[in-house]
Amino acid sequence: MVFLTEPEDIPHVDWTNPEHNVVRVSCTYGKRFNGPEKEFTARLYYNGALQEEKTSVKHCNFEFKDLSYLTEYEVEVFAFNGHNYSNPKIITVTTSYSIKALIARLVVFIIASVALVVVVYKIYIPWHKKSRNDANDDMVLESTEDYVNVPQHEHHC
Repeated sequence: MVFLTEPEDIPHVDWTNPEHNVVRVSCTYGKRFNGPEKEFTARLYYNGALQEEKTSVKHCNFEFKDLSYLTEYEVEVFAFNGHNYSNPKIITVTTSYSIKALIARLVVFIIASVALVVVVYKIYIPWHKKSRNDANDDMVLESTEDYVNVPQHEHHC
């Protein structure tokens, strides 16, 4: 009778960020699987919630795509021998931010701001001029001069 045990633990996991929202995870595993199969599994977590799970036969290489920019994830990698799992090796990975995406958002923000200023100018200035003219039309100008009837003195020569 053969007793199968757990595969030996994965000693080290490397990761890279080849693109801004992509993470590649790999490990070199020269340990014993202690079973009939040789399989690796990687699980991607965000805030403790499983986002994605990938399995690879014989090679410990995984790629997670379409991730959020500037976000920290946890990756759990373990070996499977057909009956048992190794203890997971857990690492933290972080995506970066695309400078192109940042510039694109900045350009959109600037264009929207300029458009808003133009719209406000085209609406406010004519309205302001009209309201000023209406106010002037409603005003009644009163004279502040006083006229006094003073008899003229006749000069006799």
